[in-house]
Amino acid sequence: MASTRKPYSPEFRQEMVALVQAGRTPAELAREYEPSASTIRTWVKQAETDAANDAPDATMDAVGDVAEAAADLSDAAADTVSDAADAAVDAVGDATDTATDMADQARASSDDAADAAKQNAEKTQGGIEDLIRRVSDALGIDE
Repeated sequence: MASTRKPYSPEFRQEMVALVQAGRTPAELAREYEPSASTIRTWVKQAETDAANDAPDATMDAVGDVAEAAADLSDAAADTVSDAADAAVDAVGDATDTATDMADQARASSDDAADAAKQNAEKTQGGIEDLIRRVSDALGIDE
């Protein structure tokens, strides 16, 4: 009665497939190891089919990774734009405050200048009136 052999381990099968992919022929491997060349070719075809079936999943994973990275970049860009807008609003507010302060200072300076001019005018008028009185007194003219 023929004895049944224990199935080959997945690791052994993967090693045979790797050796074929590295350039060894299934016939060489069949002579060196126990499985037949036909069995080794079946394992190689199955590995190629499995790899092809895994490719769409890997592509979808990559697409998902790219989409996630794009979303992260979009969020970062939005944050940067928002921060820049906030900084611009703050700068405009600061400029407005500075302009208001300068206008207030100009008004105060203008008011001070007007007061000084009024005082000078009053002094000048008083001086002219005094001069007229003196000249009138010197000439003997009554007012």
